[in-house]
Amino acid sequence: MTDPIQKQPVGQIENTFGIVGGESVQRTFECREGCSGCGPRTMTTLTDFRVITRHEQSAGCFKKSHFDTTLFLKDLSVMGEAGMMNSCNCFTCDCGCCGDRPRHLQLYAGSINIPVKFKKQEAESAASDITSAAIKAKMGKH
Repeated sequence: MTDPIQKQPVGQIENTFGIVGGESVQRTFECREGCSGCGPRTMTTLTDFRVITRHEQSAGCFKKSHFDTTLFLKDLSVMGEAGMMNSCNCFTCDCGCCGDRPRHLQLYAGSINIPVKFKKQEAESAASDITSAAIKAKMGKH
């Protein structure tokens, strides 16, 4: 099951740390885990200055809690990839791995580690896009 990448208008992302003036969205990603879309969800927005992420955890299909982060690309010092990890724990499907089968990228800014989940098929392009945007941000090219 593949969900299309969702584009949102400038300033209108589902996150505490919205898009600000002079900042443009480069790409958006969404990774859903679990059956029927009721599991954890990670939404990541890459701008020319930041990586903005919302980690959502469901307590059933209608109750959700979230944790929002923003990482300034000029502060990004290390990126790592944690490999295939299956966090599916649903009992209603027998597919072996539910949802988008996430890959985990670890973004480091100094001693701060921000884990971000991407769809398996988007992880490599996400890493490349984040690297390119970080190089531009560090060199002052926007």
